[in-house]
Amino acid sequence: MLQEKIKCAVLMPFEKSYSFVYESIKAACNEFNSRPKKTKIESLRADDDYTSEGSKLESITTLIANCNIGIIDITGSRPNVLWEFGYCVALNKKIIILLRKGAEDKIPFNVSNREFISYEFSVDGLNVLKENLVNTFLKEFSDDNNKQRSLRFDPDINTYLMNIENGLRKIEFDSLLQNLAKGEFQRLNRRIKDLQKGKFDLRNRKPRQEIIQYYSDYVSQLNESGCEFYTITRLAFWKEITDEGKNSEYFIENVNAVLRGTSIKRVFLFSESELNSLHTHNRWLLQTLRSHCEESTEYEDKFEVKFYVSKNFKSDAEKYPNLAIWKKDTQQLLFFPTYLQNSKQEWNLKQTDFVYFRNGEGGYPKKNLELINKHSLLFKRLWEKAQTLTQEKINGWNNNK
Repeated sequence: MLQEKIKCAVLMPFEKSYSFVYESIKAACNEFNSRPKKTKIESLRADDDYTSEGSKLESITTLIANCNIGIIDITGSRPNVLWEFGYCVALNKKIIILLRKGAEDKIPFNVSNREFISYEFSVDGLNVLKENLVNTFLKEFSDDNNKQRSLRFDPDINTYLMNIENGLRKIEFDSLLQNLAKGEFQRLNRRIKDLQKGKFDLRNRKPRQEIIQYYSDYVSQLNESGCEFYTITRLAFWKEITDEGKNSEYFIENVNAVLRGTSIKRVFLFSESELNSLHTHNRWLLQTLRSHCEESTEYEDKFEVKFYVSKNFKSDAEKYPNLAIWKKDTQQLLFFPTYLQNSKQEWNLKQTDFVYFRNGEGGYPKKNLELINKHSLLFKRLWEKAQTLTQEKINGWNNNK
């Protein structure tokens, strides 16, 4: 029989006398678990796990974040216990409050209006506490009742949330990964809201507007002098990122990055057939190229643009893949889109992979840095072979009819 485990955080003062209360709570869990039910309760207390005074707070916050329910003894209104109570409330956890008899008049007014289990601190009183807790568990977590409970109590969901919580702790607030993480949460938030309404759309790829917003948000993080942005780019990428010339948000964010002090070097890699079709099927790209030319002329020391026309595009596209490298202080981020060719021999964006490295922080794999350095070398090689993009070149392509 598949079991559903409910994690219960036991929160109380770190004093020896409260160990007797904790033993009653564990006994209640054990008695509940001994019954033939699918739902089982695991009681956890922070001082069962922490190893030093400095790690105590982190142990408590992690315990609360990962639990389904909190049992909190607020006897004495200890500040640390009240803080833990507030943290449970903030995270919308189910709470069972315990209070020793005779201490009712010493609890804060904003807690006194809640239901609580009162107990006597004696052998008989703690046995009664155990029975009251068992009855509470039976009411809250009976199999029939649990079937109607929120998916928030699903053990797999709790594991996912715990992994997300641990992952977010490892991403620094100023990291170039910040907007990647936020973008994923925004996407998940929208989709969960749709599920609440009974709607869901299965997409193999993000819509263009979402892709444009993602990339624009990433570039916005290049927000200080000294940042660098090097890229080998292809027509297929600009087809997506500008919605075939109808959206200039990403390009404008590039210019804003330059105004903030970022140095941009961009190489356009074209096939001969793509270049020959600029004045017919890909006229939108002519305007994109002109815009690049204008900005590179105005900010020539910060915005440099070149192009390379390939006679063997398939081979060169493998040798010099579409890529971008962002550098900010000790951080480096590589992204490289991959493409699929359709029946019309057009290249369409399939997905984009990201590789991140930060010197001396976060424990990022050394192979990430090696991959970034490898692609940096590829960029430098193509940059040396490429020609400077000028208005004369663009006009010549436009007139090549």
